[in-house]
Amino acid sequence: MYELGYHSKAEDLFKGLDQTDEAVQFYRSLNALFAHKNVVAKEGFAGILSHPDHQFYKPAQWYSALENLQQGNMHKAMSTLKKLANGSSEFALKSADLLEELN
Repeated sequence: MYELGYHSKAEDLFKGLDQTDEAVQFYRSLNALFAHKNVVAKEGFAGILSHPDHQFYKPAQWYSALENLQQGNMHKAMSTLKKLANGSSEFALKSADLLEELN
């Protein structure tokens, strides 16, 4: 359902899964972001970002920055994008490019 873009149905299915599973935490938050359920997305990403050893920590930083941009929280988004751009993750180049577009 998630991959097909049926975000409401996917959310119902995510609720029935193990909420301690890191993949469930991440994809449920991502699904919420795509469904414009920003409160759920923000809370989900915040939970992931409170654990730097989380399997999806770097992707959660990227999508959290995008969620902040959607909500008009430019300062917070820019701060996260700068951290990513200065790192070596797969999101470094995308973050640098987005920062350049925003400036």
